[in-house]
Amino acid sequence: MSRESDDFPFETRDLYFGIGRRPTHRAVFTICHDKVLVIAIRHLAQRDLALDDFLIQKAEDD
Repeated sequence: MSRESDDFPFETRDLYFGIGRRPTHRAVFTICHDKVLVIAIRHLAQRDLALDDFLIQKAEDD
């Protein structure tokens, strides 16, 4: 489970990776039926994902 999993309406998981011995990035993903859906690739120094990162505001017509 990823650290953001409680903030989303679906379970998220992490896969930590990097070049060398220390991981530098993480893949945030979810499993839906028999498919793996990658949500984001993040550097470990970046802030956690938020639900607002996925919401798109509709532009108002002037």
